[in-house]
Order: sequence, then structure tokens, then C-alpha cells
Amino acid sequence: AAAGNNQKDLQFSNIDFPARDQNVLSVGGLMQNKSILASTIDQKSTDLFAPGYRVKSTFKNSKYEWLTGSSQATPFVAGVAALILQKIRQRNKNASAIDVGNKLIDYSSISSDGSYRLINPINTIKNLSL
Repeated sequence: AAAGNNQKDLQFSNIDFPARDQNVLSVGGLMQNKSILASTIDQKSTDLFAPGYRVKSTFKNSKYEWLTGSSQATPFVAGVAALILQKIRQRNKNASAIDVGNKLIDYSSISSDGSYRLINPINTIKNLSL
């Protein structure tokens, strides 16, 4: 679930629900250079980061807009999660959402400064194919 974003005039200190729930993977957005978006609410408590800068997204009145934030990063993670679920259910039909979340974390990359995890779809799928 999207961790949420701070806004110009509103500053939050806690990740939004449902991402704050202990059984939910919280997702934050990354810039093109893999740095965390400045609007991220709580970088240290966010579980995983994915591309979230200027993502073309559906918008009201049947339009598209270039949007930035954790809500744009979350579908990227959901897509990788679907691929993981497909792979692990080939081996274990009872695999759960917790199993998928664990794989997302296990095969993620660590930032260059070691402070956060970046989704790594190629590494994840490659490891699940072994």
C-alpha cells in the first residue's frame, strides 16, 4: 500500500493506513536517480521503494496526468508481486501474500548508503526461476 506523501502545507509524521498496518508492505516513491522523493512521510519506516516520479497515470474525466508520489510507485510493486505470486504458486499452491511480500524484500536492492530498499524486479524473477 502507498505510504503516503507530505504536502506543501501539511506535514505528516506517520505512514498512512493501510500501509501502516504491520501485515501490509508500505511503498514509497523514488526519483529517476533512485533517491527517495522528498515528499515521503517516513522514509525509515517505509518497507520498499519503487519508481514514483512523473508516472503517467489515469486521472478524472477520462484523462491522463503525469503524477508523482507513493501512489504511483505502488502499482509498480503490485505488478512485480503478481509475477512473484504466479512463480511461487507453481511450486506451492498455498503461497500467501506474506510469502510474496517476503520475496519482494528478500530480492530487493539496498540503496548505496544502506538506508532503504529498492524493488529489484529482475533480481526477484531471476531468483524465483532457479
